[in-house]
Amino acid sequence: MVKLLVCLLSLTSASALLVAPLAPRLEARSVAMSASTRRAHLQQVGQVAAMAALTVPLAARADAIEDIAAKANAKAKAQREEALSAPPPVEQTDEEKLQPIIGALAASVVLSVPFFAENLKRLGTKISTGEDPRKAAAAKAAKATKKRR
Repeated sequence: MVKLLVCLLSLTSASALLVAPLAPRLEARSVAMSASTRRAHLQQVGQVAAMAALTVPLAARADAIEDIAAKANAKAKAQREEALSAPPPVEQTDEEKLQPIIGALAASVVLSVPFFAENLKRLGTKISTGEDPRKAAAAKAAKATKKRR
């Protein structure tokens, strides 16, 4: 908001300064004329103040480079001391590192079983009886069709 106000003031003051000042008339001066010249004078003073405000930085204060460096060094020193005083991190054993991997493998097997459960059932039947259940079903269907003929 302040920047907008300063910008507007600078535009009005710049355009007002480009216009040549009117010369006072040599006729009889009245009270109204003296008031208008005071107003004109106050306007010019305001314009000059606005132009000066644009040239002077707006209350910007920067620390010296040494101050900034000293703060950064103090912060880094505090972090180093904190890191040295902290207990060393506990290292994991190989078995602890493998637990998430083994868990993921087991979950993938368990979640994929429904897609090939029928194949596992046939394999169990084949191993237990020594016979392929699909061949037995095909032979049974062939006998049934021969009886019908």
